[in-house]
Amino acid sequence: MEITVAICTWNRAAILDQTLGELRQVHIPQGLEWELLVVNNNCTDATDAVLDRHAAFLPIRRLSEPTPGKANAANLAVREARGDLLVWTDDDVSPCREWLEAYRQAAADSPQVDIFGGPIEPWFDGQPPAWLVRVQPQIAKAFGTRDPGSQPLPLTRESVPYGANYAVRTDVLRRFPFNPGLGVSGRRRIGGYETSVIRQMLMAGISGLWVPAAGVRHFVRRETQTVKFLRRYYAGLGHAAVLNARFTSGDTAAILGAPWMILPRALKAEARFRWSRLTSAPEVWVESLIESSILWGALRRSEGRAARRTHSVG
Repeated sequence: MEITVAICTWNRAAILDQTLGELRQVHIPQGLEWELLVVNNNCTDATDAVLDRHAAFLPIRRLSEPTPGKANAANLAVREARGDLLVWTDDDVSPCREWLEAYRQAAADSPQVDIFGGPIEPWFDGQPPAWLVRVQPQIAKAFGTRDPGSQPLPLTRESVPYGANYAVRTDVLRRFPFNPGLGVSGRRRIGGYETSVIRQMLMAGISGLWVPAAGVRHFVRRETQTVKFLRRYYAGLGHAAVLNARFTSGDTAAILGAPWMILPRALKAEARFRWSRLTSAPEVWVESLIESSILWGALRRSEGRAARRTHSVG
């Protein structure tokens, strides 16, 4: 089998239904043998009924991962995939018509490359707030937006694809399991489980390539078009940064259990955010929002690690 497309989902039946409808519009090249793995991560909604409705139109194979956490569901998909190329997307996307054909062609044309990534555009539910439109280039990561340009450039550690749209040769990905401590799990919103693995592969000397023709649109729900969501998202990045130990050397002590080093920076950034939101344009205050939220997320994670260490010693 050439291609496995994998989607991990948890209690989002309505948006999954929309995504599967969009997938039915994707052009399937003649002779392409492929499967659509849908990993049910302990859903309690109408997910199974949605899959039933689309089963006659898509080569759906159902998997069940009862352990909460998107990374756990993704690891199951990697173990079970039958395709030589594993194409990843989310349960809230609209792929372009040439999506699978573009990935298939890129994999065939570049046998020395094992990782492929495509562009992601925002797909807003309704009309987004004016301030959000103005800051969209600054907060693109929060909505999974990725624009590598029109050329098939090599991937770098500083420029990696996001989880809603990338592909890896399956035999390679099986050597790099996803970290269950990262990723969405219930109410936990800690990003980076996919990008962390992609960076690990690149550091190991594995080659990657952008595929500009393999585009998707990523659905942005109304309830996420808010300051509250952005604060929560970037706090999750700070949390993930501590888990990945990717902070700069100045924060090394905090990662090792001295959160006091982050606290003054977090307080200053918070004050800048609150003041600039009253006095400045969105393009200005959103930068302080990002900084303060990341620092608060890192601080809370560091405090938790320090407390657990103290408890274990005691």
